[in-house]
Amino acid sequence: MILVTGGTGLLGAHVLFKLTNQKKHVRAIYRTKSSLNAVKKVFSYYSNVPDVLFNRIEWVEADITNVPDLDAAFNNIVKVYHCAANLSFNSKDYKASRAVNVIGTANVVNLCLSHSVEKLCHVSSIATLGEDISAPINETTPWNPENNQHNIYAITKYDAELEVWRGMQEGLNVIIINPGVILGSGFWNNGTGEIFKKVANGFNYITSGTVGVVDVNDVANTMISLTDSNIVNEQFIVISENITYRKLIETIAKFLGKSSSLKELKRWQLLVYLQMDKLQSVLTSRKRSLYKANINSAFKKLNYDTSKLKNTLDIDFISATNSISSIVANYKKEH
Repeated sequence: MILVTGGTGLLGAHVLFKLTNQKKHVRAIYRTKSSLNAVKKVFSYYSNVPDVLFNRIEWVEADITNVPDLDAAFNNIVKVYHCAANLSFNSKDYKASRAVNVIGTANVVNLCLSHSVEKLCHVSSIATLGEDISAPINETTPWNPENNQHNIYAITKYDAELEVWRGMQEGLNVIIINPGVILGSGFWNNGTGEIFKKVANGFNYITSGTVGVVDVNDVANTMISLTDSNIVNEQFIVISENITYRKLIETIAKFLGKSSSLKELKRWQLLVYLQMDKLQSVLTSRKRSLYKANINSAFKKLNYDTSKLKNTLDIDFISATNSISSIVANYKKEH
């Protein structure tokens, strides 16, 4: 049997769809029953019988930070897809992020070892890789621990990778993937889905930076292909394209039928807004919409090299344009 953590998130839901569509025996972890509806919605994008596929999943209520509950979920498991993570750039969430991303991953690794799991596929991020503006970034580009621009997500996901490599040293077969910004449908109030929602509502601001993007289906297919292969103890960047923020927003606006007249923001403008956003959050208890980490990322011009993955797997990535087109089509159906 296969176990998927984070199965109620964007990537986890797509992994579950592909596994159930292949008629694999799958168990998945959830924390709240209401989150299961998002999985059903993702299944409906790709199948005329989404309930049939959904009902093939054995759902277990558990938290990766709770070892006793998690231990029960590992019974008879041979492969694990570890998608669960806490995505936050708010420094106030450091303890919570560390609990999920680092301690939770350590728990998953330890249970893989104690239950003699054959293989663990761990979802990391390009945020854990080093930053080199002079050459394409690959899996060997060294992380600089003295870089004070590292955000809490990058720090905790990097430490999570160390737990996975520790598991490898103790005899666990592992695969680590480092996807870029994942584009996908269904989760319109967080992650990249929120970008589509904002552009639909008239957002037309950009910055001068670049971003590595990849369709969620490509990430899920890559995970399954690597986990089903004989490849072990390797790390792979998973990105389809390195594009500018201008192209990203322009393409989304085009398919949404919105104006492509974009306004380029300068760093100082975002820093001013950052202070206003902080103040408003304190006065109204409203959730902040911008963090220093977002600003740092918005102006970086990094280029990620996916040649290792392309030389390993016969994979034809979905272009950013085609990915955005299909996501917008789903968005329009629901709005």
